[in-house]
Amino acid sequence: MTFIKLVAVVACIAACSAQSSNWFDSISCRYIEARDCYKYGDSPECGTDGVTYRNRCDFSKAHCDNRDLHVYAYTSCANVTLPGGSPSTVAPVTVTPGGNGGVVTSMPAVTSPPFLSGSEAVLDFICLEISHEKCGTESEPICGSDFRTYDNACEYQKAKCTHRELHVLTYHNCPTGTM
Repeated sequence: MTFIKLVAVVACIAACSAQSSNWFDSISCRYIEARDCYKYGDSPECGTDGVTYRNRCDFSKAHCDNRDLHVYAYTSCANVTLPGGSPSTVAPVTVTPGGNGGVVTSMPAVTSPPFLSGSEAVLDFICLEISHEKCGTESEPICGSDFRTYDNACEYQKAKCTHRELHVLTYHNCPTGTM
């Protein structure tokens, strides 16, 4: 039941994602950080950083640390070539002295669009997680932009997973006579 409550919190925050994606991202990342990615098996994804992630869970955790990270391919990076070089051996383009005697290394930028944006990949992961859960029976109505009243945040989030353009109009029943 604790998982359902956590999902409800994530879903409630997801409901606000149209207004504040950074807030949603931070809550999503806290949720993802608690996941044991080993249980998701091997389904490699190549990140735009040239790193092969074991599965979407591992990729999602990495995206939480680097918001500029996206999915480049649904395979190992050894099987693809990123713009600017071989993905598994991407060479630095510049090495400059950093503060305190350290070295700052710049990697070549990926110039083609990613196969899937990092934030969409994270949302996909969360949607997959909640798709296996039953929503509670508590009534905390949410009026969606489709003018449908959802019984609670969990039901709303499941709908949003299917209809990404959906957003919250109000945290009450939808007005009667709309649409």
